Amino acid sequence: MERYEIRVAGPIGARRAAAVGCQIVDATPEQTLLAFDAADSTALYGLFARLRDAGLDLVAITRMPAASPDGAGTKEASDVPR
Repeated sequence: MERYEIRVAGPIGARRAAAVGCQIVDATPEQTLLAFDAADSTALYGLFARLRDAGLDLVAITRMPAASPDGAGTKEASDVPR
């Protein structure tokens, strides 16, 4: 399973994030950083469609490095540039 961070324009609430299948990592008045776990590319394309259908403007998407068994290679939310 691949983990992605998705930036969308503007603030969105937890309920709206959950409706498109994401979790909120961080939010500012300008944009919201979401997390999404995709089993495959079909799931990722499904997310794009849900974001579009919800009227959310996609700013950026980043595939996160895979976590190793010892936890190296993971990225903490505080390490995400803003």
